[in-house]
Amino acid sequence: MTARGTVRPTMLSGEYIVGIVYHLGQRPAVRVMEPKLQSRDGQRPPHLYPEEELCLYQPKYNEWTPAHIVSETIIPWVSEWLECYECWLITGDWPGGGEHPKQRINGRH
Repeated sequence: MTARGTVRPTMLSGEYIVGIVYHLGQRPAVRVMEPKLQSRDGQRPPHLYPEEELCLYQPKYNEWTPAHIVSETIIPWVSEWLECYECWLITGDWPGGGEHPKQRINGRH
């Protein structure tokens, strides 16, 4: 499944165009297509996998499995992620908690 849609995390937020690619039995890949995600003080947003894929949950904790319904889990999590992102842009703090995925530097974690 490939889907593209608009998400507005809060009434004060702008709209984001989000793309989701889901292959049955695998985790959904979610990216913000427009507008381009911004950096803050030279830092890319937290909770991003390589290639700007949103980190919405921790797979090792089975917070999402193929038994879950994408529209009932992933879509609301995208909205929450975007709200945290907007707060981070303003304050530099990520209010959503969670664990940040390890970033690779020169091919290493």
